[in-house]
Amino acid sequence: MSDMYSSSTSFEYLNDEENNSNGSNGQVNSSIINQYERPGDSNEDGNIDIQSLSNSVTSENDLWTFYEKDANRDSEEPNVTKSDRILRCLLKSDMRGLRKLGREKNGFISDSLRRLVWPRLAKAEIVESVPKPSREQLENLETYNVICKDVIRTCFYQEVDEITRESWQDQLRRLVARLMVKNPDFHYFQGYHEICLIFLMVLGEEMAFHTMNSVSRTHLRKFLTGRDERLFKEEAERQFDLIYLIIGEEEPKLREFLEAAEFYPSYLIAWILTWFAHNVKGYKNIVRLLDLFLVSDPLMPLYLSAAILLHKKDDILTLECSFEEVYYFINKIWEREEEISLEDLICNARSLMSKYSPEKLTELHASRVKQLSQRKQRSALSNILHLVRQSSSLRMLSIPMAVMIVAYIYQNYLTN
Repeated sequence: MSDMYSSSTSFEYLNDEENNSNGSNGQVNSSIINQYERPGDSNEDGNIDIQSLSNSVTSENDLWTFYEKDANRDSEEPNVTKSDRILRCLLKSDMRGLRKLGREKNGFISDSLRRLVWPRLAKAEIVESVPKPSREQLENLETYNVICKDVIRTCFYQEVDEITRESWQDQLRRLVARLMVKNPDFHYFQGYHEICLIFLMVLGEEMAFHTMNSVSRTHLRKFLTGRDERLFKEEAERQFDLIYLIIGEEEPKLREFLEAAEFYPSYLIAWILTWFAHNVKGYKNIVRLLDLFLVSDPLMPLYLSAAILLHKKDDILTLECSFEEVYYFINKIWEREEEISLEDLICNARSLMSKYSPEKLTELHASRVKQLSQRKQRSALSNILHLVRQSSSLRMLSIPMAVMIVAYIYQNYLTN
C-alpha cells in the first residue's frame, strides 16, 4: 500500500498563481519546495510516509544559500512572491511574519509550503524520540473501538479506490490511537479524528503525529484534557455562550430571533470541535481554515461561527421562527459553498476578534453571568415574599412549610 502522497491519486492543492511566473525566483522556489514532496522510507507497516523536516535532503541551510545573495531585498517589492515571503520567514524563524502571512488571503498557498510551515507554527518536537506503540497497546486503548467506528465513517474529500481508502484509514486510525496512548490525560471526543485527518493529508503520518500532538496541547487542550465529562460540557457551553454574546452585541434582533426559535449555539458543536472539517466540503477551504486557526487564538473557530451567522442574518430572519426551519437552514449552509466567500468570512471573523478580544469577551461574559445570577436571586426573593404573604393571609403557613419553601427556592434558584 502506498502513502497518500506517493499514490497516483493525490489531493488537490491550492495553486500559487504567483509561482507561475517565468522569473528565476519562482523556478528556484518550485525546485526547493518540490524536494519536500518526495516520499520517505517505508514504515514498519509497509506504508510510505512523507519525509519529515528533520531528515529531508533539503535543509534550511540549503534554502538560505539561495537567499543569502539578495537578503537585503525588500520583501514587499512587487516581484517578491508570497512563497518567497513565507520561505524568508521560515529561514529567519520569523514566527510573527508567518502568522501574518497565514492570516492573509489564501494563507500558506499550497500543501508544499504547509509541510514546512505547520510543524514550525505548532512548535512540533520533530526530533523527539517516540517509540511507536504496539498493535496490542493501541487495541487495548479504552476508546479504540470508538475511534475505529469514527474512522470508518470518515470522508476523504475525494473518491478513491478501496485499497487506497483502507490504507488511509489504517494511517488515520493509528495516528489518533497513538496520540491517545502518548497522552494518557487526553479524553477522545468524536470529531477529533477529523482534524487529525487534515494534518495526515498534508503532512503524512509521522509529521502529523508530532504536529497534532503539539496542537492538541495548545489549541485543543481544554476539550481534550477534561477527563470529567462535566468539564468538557462546561467549556463547550462557555464557548457557545460567547458566540451568542457576540451576536447579541452586533445584531440584537438576530439573537432574539434565534432564542425565540430555541436554536442555541450548542447545535454548532460540530463547527467548533472539528474546526469545520466535518462541515466544509472543499479540501481547499478546510486547509485554508487550518492555516487561519494555527496562527490565531484557540477561540478563532468561535469568532468564525459568529461571523457566519451574522453573514447569513438576512436569510435567517426571513425564516419561520421555529427550531426545525432554523436548524435545517444553518445545517445546510456549507452545502451552498458557492454562496460563501471564505476569505470574506475570515476577514469578518478577524474583525470580530479585534473588536471583542478573548480577554474582553471573557469580561463581558462574566458580567452577563453576574447580571443573570442577580436577576435570578431577585426573582427568587420576590417569589419567597409572595408565598409568605399569600400563605399568611390564608393562615396556612407553618414554620416547617416556610423552611421547605425557602430551601426549595434556594436550591433551584440561588445556587445556579
